[in-house]
Amino acid sequence: MIAINPTTPFESIDGCLGLVDLVLVMSVQAGFGGQAFQPVALERLASLRRRLGSEILLEVDGGVHEATAGPCVQAGADLLVAGSAIFRQTDYGTAHEQLQRAMAVVS
Repeated sequence: MIAINPTTPFESIDGCLGLVDLVLVMSVQAGFGGQAFQPVALERLASLRRRLGSEILLEVDGGVHEATAGPCVQAGADLLVAGSAIFRQTDYGTAHEQLQRAMAVVS
């Protein structure tokens, strides 16, 4: 696995792509929860998916919630990390179901 922050140039991971089975696309600067989703992550996911095909899993982390989950899947994400979207809710089960529905709309 390799992770890439929103401001990290793609060129910095090019040499590693043949060695990993997963690329984690951060949609926020790594460090703390609750940050707002940066749409540049969608462009990065789509670009990586075009370049890598289905050979490497793409994961997205940061600002993933009901409104951003679907676009992330549509852009090519295989795995989504949703922290605040679930754990800042009073009913974790309902929050999880809402995310599942948001992802299913584009699947």
